[in-house]
Amino acid sequence: MFHVGQLIKLKSDITIQGAVTKVIPADGENQYIVFTNSLGIRTYCESQISEMEDSRIAVFEDKREKFFFGLLEQVPVPIQVYRPDGLLIFANSAGLDLIHLPSFDVFGGSFNILTDPVIDTWGDVREEIKRSFDGETVRFENIKVPLQEIIKRFTIEEMCFDSSFQNIICFPIYDGKAQLKYVIHLFTTMSLFTGKEEIVKAKEYLEAHWFEDFDVEKVASAVNLSRYHFARIFKKYTSITPYSYYQELKIKKLKEVLGDKNLTIGEAFSACGLDYSGNYAKVFKKKVGMTPSQYRKSIET
Repeated sequence: MFHVGQLIKLKSDITIQGAVTKVIPADGENQYIVFTNSLGIRTYCESQISEMEDSRIAVFEDKREKFFFGLLEQVPVPIQVYRPDGLLIFANSAGLDLIHLPSFDVFGGSFNILTDPVIDTWGDVREEIKRSFDGETVRFENIKVPLQEIIKRFTIEEMCFDSSFQNIICFPIYDGKAQLKYVIHLFTTMSLFTGKEEIVKAKEYLEAHWFEDFDVEKVASAVNLSRYHFARIFKKYTSITPYSYYQELKIKKLKEVLGDKNLTIGEAFSACGLDYSGNYAKVFKKKVGMTPSQYRKSIET
């Protein structure tokens, strides 16, 4: 089995370096296995992929490239593929769904990740992205995808109020002559907020300020609503109160920190801005179904 960082050579003489998604020949003739991190395993015959009818894949004249991009289409995580000059030439269905595009044709062959101004809305990432076009594997953590800007950029009629935070790995693919062939961007969703705009923004705010003490006035102000109106619509659209949502975030973070064996239970609570002797030990047991100590033991086995 191949591991992340190894060179993985396809039948098409294309190699992937540092890929999270890995492709290796199976025992059966002309079969391939698509491994996706934490998402399971899928097996496809070459004929299954070759018979795919998709305009995004049909544009590639080389049979080996059609097969390669057919494989990428089967991967259930968002993938984008760029030419060495930065032009986007392919996005699988999961990649289109991520940015709410109905068709790859919307791009019109005009999106260049090295020059398009929409990338500036991601923050100071352009220089890092360029490194992947220079042959490096580059990783971004918890990047907010600028969905609203993309929608405006490509004049999609339906406006969405999603907020998506992604981990992104950018890595080069070389041809048989060790020349840069493509740069692939592979996305892993870390947080996804959907629904009414004010609710999405409120969840974003609470995610960003989870360590602080809960203050409904500050949250309501962040979404330009009165305290009363905010609390009412939050409960209406989420079925829980803003404070309950905040508590769930605290418990989620605490569960992550409890996995650090170098910390005592009390230190884990402190790392999350909590007092172990306070009410949150009871809240933890109520929501998780076990005490913090029991939870730690359960994840150690």
